[in-house]
Amino acid sequence: MKKVIAVLLIVAALCSAGCSSSKNIDGKEYKPYGLLDADDYKSEKVQYKPSIPGMICGVIFFETIVAPIYIFGFDIMEPVGPKAPTK
Repeated sequence: MKKVIAVLLIVAALCSAGCSSSKNIDGKEYKPYGLLDADDYKSEKVQYKPSIPGMICGVIFFETIVAPIYIFGFDIMEPVGPKAPTK
């Protein structure tokens, strides 16, 4: 049990330091999204990019099952900036 708690603490520390974060764009806060909550947080006005540190954490801690589900499900794409207007 102590090993599981230690691993979860390490995962939390690494992911909080390296995973994507919210960003204010044009006065509105946009949150990162993943495969499970794209409908709730993805905006057509914002450009997103994959979170490389998040992917690395998800792959490293794939044995924990919880970390990859959280990272890939809710925190894999981070907002970068507004999309360029299309003609």
